[in-house]
Amino acid sequence: MNNTDITNFERKQLAHDFRIMYPQRTEVLIALQNCLDTNEYSSETSGLFIGGFSGVGKTTILESFIEKYPRKYEGVCTQIPILKVSMPARATIKGTVCEILNEIGDPNADRGTLSSLTSRLKRYIKECGVKMIILDEFQHLIDGESKKILINTSNWLKKLMEDAGVPLVLTGIPHAEKIINHDQQLNRRMLWRYYLDPFNYTTEKDVQDFHTLLDLIDSKLPFTKKSELSQPILAERIHMITDGTLGLVMSLIREAACNAIDRNAICLELNDLNTAYKGMEGRQQQSVISNPFTSRKKKAISPIKPIKA
Repeated sequence: MNNTDITNFERKQLAHDFRIMYPQRTEVLIALQNCLDTNEYSSETSGLFIGGFSGVGKTTILESFIEKYPRKYEGVCTQIPILKVSMPARATIKGTVCEILNEIGDPNADRGTLSSLTSRLKRYIKECGVKMIILDEFQHLIDGESKKILINTSNWLKKLMEDAGVPLVLTGIPHAEKIINHDQQLNRRMLWRYYLDPFNYTTEKDVQDFHTLLDLIDSKLPFTKKSELSQPILAERIHMITDGTLGLVMSLIREAACNAIDRNAICLELNDLNTAYKGMEGRQQQSVISNPFTSRKKKAISPIKPIKA
């Protein structure tokens, strides 16, 4: 529980800024560190793939890792230990090199041939002390099922690892792994593979894992009293509208927390979740299921009383 002797604005910041560390996320963070450390003594550069659909927590994991290695200005250039680049839609290989140069800070990032751009990139990687390159949403390098695109992309990724001499981390939706698998040498170098999925709610262990997640979130909220988010029926309702996707779970609870903070409440109540759901539903412009936080009785789950303060 957080001390609430702060302004409501600061409480809302707390509600939005905290991160949750659960076993699967911790495992990926350890793998990222191992990938980075291995390059210090291995004769062959290795890489890592993180697969998962939107909202499962890939970006949050990367942000947590990058925070350990902040940029520092030293000498004539900024030191960038971990260089992360988000691939734009319909990315090309040349466009990707330009994007990486732009992230480094090259004022002429979009000028030159692919060959000259690549030469500058290799120089910057050395001068800026880059120790790892992360290409986020790298499935944008795939254009349909074109075999030529796959060959060119896999060859370019392999050469980037060889020329840069630093680990390459690729993140994207699961089917993007076919770029890696298309080239035997690239496939061999991507030693670590991780797949992040939404939380299931089928087996007893699934349910317990989701309840544990909600308990962790509950403990981070800036209230003086626990909101009991993991009580079985409420947890089931939260899972019902989020399908266990971490990003949606966090969005729902954070928005509900802000509603409760506006009321100067000491914990979340059912109405806060109801209002938050309506806001999410409005932004999505359509409802996938009926609102499970209303008081109407439903077949899927039994109605529960609002959480009392």
